[in-house]
Amino acid sequence: LDTTAAVTVTPTSSYIILQCNRAGAADTAITMSETGAVSGQLLIFTVDGVTNTDGTCSLADSAGVQQGAATTIDNFDALTLIYDGAQWVQIATSNN
Repeated sequence: LDTTAAVTVTPTSSYIILQCNRAGAADTAITMSETGAVSGQLLIFTVDGVTNTDGTCSLADSAGVQQGAATTIDNFDALTLIYDGAQWVQIATSNN
């Protein structure tokens, strides 16, 4: 998923590679959709460190997402979420 602006992600697979190429190296805000999500569904985000040229990806701790705080990922980092039937819950991050 290559984005230069804020985006809402509706997962259609369990693995999404992000390219958050927002001008000025600002965070690209990622909002999660619960549309079609089922209890137990896993979702892994990674950031393409080869073609991600500007900025970072930031997933807010907001309605439908339970993380404790916003999570920002950058080149080669990973974020793993599980859907508990009511919201996406962060289960792991990896700062690479």
